[in-house]
Amino acid sequence: MKIKSCVLVLLILPGMVFATNKQENGEKRKFDSAFDSDSKEKSNKKRILLKKEEPKKCGEFLFLLPPDCWTLITKFLYAEDWLNLRLVSKNFQPYFYSLEPGKRPAICFPALRLAANTNEEALINFIKKIQRVFLVASVLPDNFVKQTGVFWEKVNLEPCHKVSLDGLDRIVECCPNLKKIKIDELDLPKAGDSSEVTTTSFQNLLNKCPKLKTIAFLAGHSKIDFNKIDYSKNPKLKRLEGITHLSPAGIKKLAACSNLTTLGMRKLNDVSEDKDSGWSSFKKLTTLKIGGGEDSILLAQSFKKLLENSPLKTFQFDGNFSGKFGDMAGKGIPLKTLDLEASNITSQQFISLLKRCSTSLEVLSIDHCEKLHKDEVLDQINWEELSNLQDLSLGDYYYSTRIDSTGWITELIDACPKIRRIYFGSNPYGLQGEYKGKASIAELRRYLNEEEG
Repeated sequence: MKIKSCVLVLLILPGMVFATNKQENGEKRKFDSAFDSDSKEKSNKKRILLKKEEPKKCGEFLFLLPPDCWTLITKFLYAEDWLNLRLVSKNFQPYFYSLEPGKRPAICFPALRLAANTNEEALINFIKKIQRVFLVASVLPDNFVKQTGVFWEKVNLEPCHKVSLDGLDRIVECCPNLKKIKIDELDLPKAGDSSEVTTTSFQNLLNKCPKLKTIAFLAGHSKIDFNKIDYSKNPKLKRLEGITHLSPAGIKKLAACSNLTTLGMRKLNDVSEDKDSGWSSFKKLTTLKIGGGEDSILLAQSFKKLLENSPLKTFQFDGNFSGKFGDMAGKGIPLKTLDLEASNITSQQFISLLKRCSTSLEVLSIDHCEKLHKDEVLDQINWEELSNLQDLSLGDYYYSTRIDSTGWITELIDACPKIRRIYFGSNPYGLQGEYKGKASIAELRRYLNEEEG
């Protein structure tokens, strides 16, 4: 009897296990239905839970993972991704092996990294399997680019610091599917006309990579003659940063990028005499970043057309901007972010600009505006007109009489219910350098009340 009982248990147990994998109607449970159980709250929160039909996009991009890539994954990803990927492999590997290609759940990789000590052969093998790549590289071996470039969609060459023109030309020839490229600095030739060859290399990048949506030269490149560049083959370009010395003719050529939403420029040429330089053509531009030198006469008549005719939401000045500001009077503009950084805007120009965008403004930064008399300006602002303000950064150059003798901070907090951050930097008043969050702002308000009392 004892032996028969044991056999009976062994026969029943598989059936019990099998029954848990069926729905009430007898059909086999799908992978995504496993996450609808009552016990999912008790499961490991660090586990990546992916649905077959509706994968969640939680990083830079999404693609399907072939089942034989698990042994190579963690060698080329950032450390913070390793734990999650190991758990996916441990818990769901059988599921990936059981499905046909194209029917597997999607897994997101933020980026692959290529360092000097990377096993190049193994990485080439891995990239050929996954076939869609966002690469962060500190080196660019010729063989690696030639064998894998066709799979590159995004590449960040910032860790390389300097990229040679030969390296850029190699990318152009081998990466026809490139959508995004970020370069810190180009290593220019020491002899000959470096401007001509650099301009040619950049033009080739535009011509042979028609899918490009983002080009960012982080250091700016004065050797590229951007006024000679033809953008007509790049209608998909949405973000362009690091261009320099644009003339009115160059601006008109750039207007061919009809879908441009983000533009970063340095050292604008004087366009004050040309009242129709092409700024009004940027109908989709939402973010404008400006840097330059003393030769820049910014916000002249031609430039004001951009402010008034585009859906601009962010106006940001590079830390090295020292150009002149023109007349700021005019109709309202729906800015949400105004970052004046180290510009030399005057108090009168600042107040005039602020009046034009006050009702929509959410972020205001005047960190290093040395020519701005902040103590006078802050008292002149009508904070009730900035009721949507959420972030105010005054920076280390803020000096006033005494905070307990001025009421602008109290007025700000009372008039701007959405304010969640005020940055004072280093100041002589005994306040914190930064107040962040609703509770912190309330603490500042109580402190001011006590001081006034």
